[in-house]
Order: sequence, then C-alpha cells, then structure tokens
Amino acid sequence: MVLIATLLAPFASASSSAPIVYRGDQWFGGSGVNVCTNTNGGGSKDYCGSERYIGGVAGARWQCVEMVQRFYKKMGWHSGVFSGVWLAHDIYDRAAQNGFTRQANGSITSIQPGDMIIHHKNERFTGGAGHVAVVDRISGNIIYAVEQNSGSPTAAYTLSGKTLHRQSMEMIRGIVKPPVDSSNRSSGAATSLSYVTAPDGRAQLFSGATDGRVHLTSWSGTNTAARTTSAISSLPAAVTALSSVARTGQQPEVYVGTEAGALYRISGSGASRTTARIATIGSPIRSLAATMDPSGNRHLYTGTSSGTVHATIISGSSIMTQQITNTGSSINSLALASSSSTPALYTGSQNGQLHRLTWTWSNPTYTSAQVSSYGSAIRSLSVAGSTVYAAAQDGSIYQTTRADASAVTTRPTRHGLPATALAYDSSRSLLYSATSDGKLYQTNWYASTPETISFEAVNGSPSQLVFAPTSSNQQRLYTASSNGGIYQHHWGDAKLGVLQLARP
Repeated sequence: MVLIATLLAPFASASSSAPIVYRGDQWFGGSGVNVCTNTNGGGSKDYCGSERYIGGVAGARWQCVEMVQRFYKKMGWHSGVFSGVWLAHDIYDRAAQNGFTRQANGSITSIQPGDMIIHHKNERFTGGAGHVAVVDRISGNIIYAVEQNSGSPTAAYTLSGKTLHRQSMEMIRGIVKPPVDSSNRSSGAATSLSYVTAPDGRAQLFSGATDGRVHLTSWSGTNTAARTTSAISSLPAAVTALSSVARTGQQPEVYVGTEAGALYRISGSGASRTTARIATIGSPIRSLAATMDPSGNRHLYTGTSSGTVHATIISGSSIMTQQITNTGSSINSLALASSSSTPALYTGSQNGQLHRLTWTWSNPTYTSAQVSSYGSAIRSLSVAGSTVYAAAQDGSIYQTTRADASAVTTRPTRHGLPATALAYDSSRSLLYSATSDGKLYQTNWYASTPETISFEAVNGSPSQLVFAPTSSNQQRLYTASSNGGIYQHHWGDAKLGVLQLARP
C-alpha cells in the first residue's frame, strides 16, 4: 500500500485533548459532540478530540454546561456561551434571554431529542450548581440523555404524565427547548438521505431522523419552489440509515435501519403507503445499502455497531436475512458497487479499516478481504467503479484505487476538522465532502494534482451528502444536517445557490 500524505490544515492531536468518555458519533444519530472528563489532567486541556471548549472553567474545562453549549453551537441553535448563565440551573431562568423556551417539570407537554433537562441548584451531588443533560433519544416513556461532568456520560429519565423522574436525582426544574419550532423539526437531527425519481418523473428525497420519523420531499423537474414535505412513517426508534430502490413503472421502495437494530420497508404511495418490519438485526444499525439484481430481487446490506454485516434478500414474498461478515468494529458506512454479475460491497469501520465483500448474483457466497487501513475512523464512503473514497474522523479524504489485494491509497486532501460525509459526481469526476462545522468542499482532478476548494456551508453538521444527476445543466447536491435541515445546493451557468428544502 502506498500512502501520500498532504496536510492542508492543523488538527488537534491526541496529546492536546482531554480524555473522551463518549464520542459524538455515538449519540444524536451520529451528530452529537464528544463528552470529555476533567480527570487525568483533562481539565487543563483546550480540546475534546477536535472540538475546542466553549465556556467552562479554567482547570476544569469540561463541565456539564460546557458540553451543552458546544452541542447547541454545532447544531446552529446558539452562537456559543449562553448569556447570563454561570451555573447549570441558570439555564432555566435565562431561557428567554437566550432565545429558548421552557416547560416546568409537572407541566411538560412535549419533549424531544435536543431539549435540555435542568436540575435544581439544590440537587444532590451538584454542589449548588444544579445540572444539565441533553435528550438524545426517546423510547416510549424512557428519555435517554447525554451529560458531561457526571459519573456516567449517559442517563435515563422516566416521563410519567407531565413529570420527569430520575433515580437518585429527583430535583428537576424542567426542560429548556432550542429556538426551533417543534412542529417543524423531527428531532433536530436528520441522519440519512436517499434520492430517487418516481414513475411520474417527480424527484423524491427521503430523509430519516433521530425521532424515528421518515419524511418525503418531492417536486417536479427542477421546480423545487413547488415542493411538498410530509411525514410518511413514524418508527419506534431513531432512524440511523436509509436507502431506496427504484423499480421500473412502480413506486420506489424505501428501506430504513434503526438504533434498535430493526430493518423496515416503506412501499406504495399516498393513502396506500405501508410500513413493515422485515428483519431484526439485533445490534444498532449504522449503515445501509440497497440494490436490485437482474432478476428483480432486492438485496439489502446492513452494517452494525458491533461490526457485523447482514444481507437481507427479498425474492417475491420470501425474505431471508443472514450475517455475512464480522469486522470487529462498528460499520459506520457502506458503499455498493453493483454490476450485472459481480457486485462488491465496501465497509468503512470505526477502527479505520476498509473491507471489500464480493459474490455473484447467482451464487451469493460472500468473500471478505481487508483492502486498506486509514488509521482514523471512517465516517463515510463513496464508490466510483474500482475506486473508493473515504472520509475520516481526522479530517482526511482518502482515495483507494484498485480496491482489492493490489490497492493503492492516496490522500488527495485533508480538512482541519472531522470529515463527516462524501458524495461523488462520476459524470464530472468531482468529489464532494463535508466537515463537522458544516462546510462543504469540492475536490477535482483537473490539474496534475488534486485541488480542493470550500464552496458553501450549512448550519449544523452534515450527516450525509447525496449527488443527484439531472437532465438540465444544473448540478444538485443534497445535504442532511444535524440541525434538522435538508438542503439543496445547485449550480450551473456559473451561478451557485443553496436552498433549505425542508426542516422536517
């Protein structure tokens, strides 16, 4: 393996970071922030992984309020340090001052991922400061939260009627909501996208979010001004991955993976649209790829947090699921290279390894091999022919050509922050990438060496990019963001524009 390193921007080293006790990609649909500790010298460090502190106390940087401020800034819900807030319990009193809304415990009418749970200043173990946690996900009446400067980075609350309870910490003042209309946000985090063209020619963009809802945004031709967005399904767990299959003369099928390890199929349209659970994978699903073989059978591939990859084959009314490999590390991304006879599936893992699975449609016996190791967690993959592109946690964008035993890996560019998403435009040989601060980049190979430019930015942290070919002279790129936004980036005739299609 040959590696060419090109360092374009500084990146926080491990020695400059406080100890991370919970990674940002482990919560809020992969769009959270790192949780750090003040122990083992961490309190004097300025970084939590690649994320610089926001607020906090010198010598004890990583307080509960610091993590919340850093998270809200990443989401685009606040500019940084909360005004008038010195201690955690102040957040409740200063809610309106910061553009937030609040609901007192005992009068809670709605609670969503991204909301803050505020504890009273007299709460035990808090030394008069109170405490704050962020809602990560909701399952029934159980509210799962993430917090910093506590014994554990995760906590569970119970919602009984309009009152929140937490074992051993019952002095809860209430919840504080970000300045986003709850009727217009799924959960604050759009986790996945899939683009397809319907039989009537309408563009259809499916999006999934951490509250379990799946939305459809559709429009005719390039007239996105006449678009409509509606929820088409609501699942009992966070949507973590989504893919679709277009069928000639029929409505596309949408396949959805969840945090609970369930695989769903959404089919039909309008009033006849149905949602059915078709497989139970077991471990939380982190990635999903779907395709159709020459005989019309659908093949679904799911990567899990435990490192397993499962294949689900749908042939008529028959559905069969089997585990086909185990890489031993969370499968954060899958990329499928389909062909008429010998498809290939690439897996990108938390440990930085790239694997390739091969088989034939007529004999689905899977062979797995490692083709590269990048040294940093893989966040996203994109494939073009026999070339695989990978976005890594350390900001690197890798290119692996001849992705087999003779693979050659280069690094065309490296960003200064974690690279979170990729999409490739094969018609123009352009690679699009996004970083955790919302910036979008384009890498081209027009000259003898790759050139990377930053061309746009969105609020929040992009979780997925999808490039959609059009018959017009306009290029279109779609972004799912941690702030709940679904964006369209369009350009042609030297004009660049961005449009927030939806904030479901």
